[in-house]
Amino acid sequence: MSNPPYSVGKTTQLSQTQSVAAGQIVGNAITLTEKVALVKFGVWLPQAVAGCRLRLSVYSDNAGSPGAPVAYSAELIGLTVGNQQLDPEGGQSFLNAGTYWLMAHYGCATIMYDFDDNAQPDLKYQTVAYVNGAAPPSALPAIMTLSTYAVNNYLSIRTIN
Repeated sequence: MSNPPYSVGKTTQLSQTQSVAAGQIVGNAITLTEKVALVKFGVWLPQAVAGCRLRLSVYSDNAGSPGAPVAYSAELIGLTVGNQQLDPEGGQSFLNAGTYWLMAHYGCATIMYDFDDNAQPDLKYQTVAYVNGAAPPSALPAIMTLSTYAVNNYLSIRTIN
């Protein structure tokens, strides 16, 4: 029986760019309708930055905002233009059905792809010190909202039967 991976989030390159500050963590909510295994984390990057670090993470939902981290990717060191896929590195290897926040944490000032799709969910962001080689922040204080914007983060997942 075949069980190919599929993706959730924004898997194709978005059409606009936005500045990102060093330490900024940004992302959107995703909804899973079934229990899944994490296969890959993904992000589209519009700018190469040698030595810049990036980590993708999945946070639980806490009343419509990111709660606590539940899984995270390997750290990307050196941004290159295009579609980047990262292996899961820490936290849970599976996610139950529910709402989660897929966040990208940037260790340098750069640009990211985004798009105002005039739809929910909203983009959530905050600036939190990026620590090289460390797991994602355990809490995101005073999370801010940019209404109806989406960013180019996604997950490749596989159904768990």
